[in-house]
Amino acid sequence: MQVLCKASTMATDIQCSVCGQYFQVFWERTNPTEREAAREEILAALKAQHTTNRGTDAHGACFNLPEWNGSPKYSGAALLGNAPATTFQAA
Repeated sequence: MQVLCKASTMATDIQCSVCGQYFQVFWERTNPTEREAAREEILAALKAQHTTNRGTDAHGACFNLPEWNGSPKYSGAALLGNAPATTFQAA
C-alpha cells in the first residue's frame, strides 16, 4: 500500500518517535485494517530516517512509503495528498 507523508504543524495523523515531527498521512486505500498494519511500518521508516540526524530535517517535507520513483500520476497516495512533482524522480 502506498502512503504519502507530509510534514505538518497542525495535522497529527502520525508522529515521529525520535524528533516529534507530525505528519499528515494520505492513504492509497481506505481499509482500516490495512491502515493499522501499515502504521507500524510508517513509524519504523520514520525512525530509520534518523540514522545520522536526530532533528526534524532528517525527514523530507513530503515523501512516499514505500519509496516511489515513478510519476506522481501513477501513485494514488500522491494524488490524494497533492504531492508536488519534485517529490518524485523520473521513471
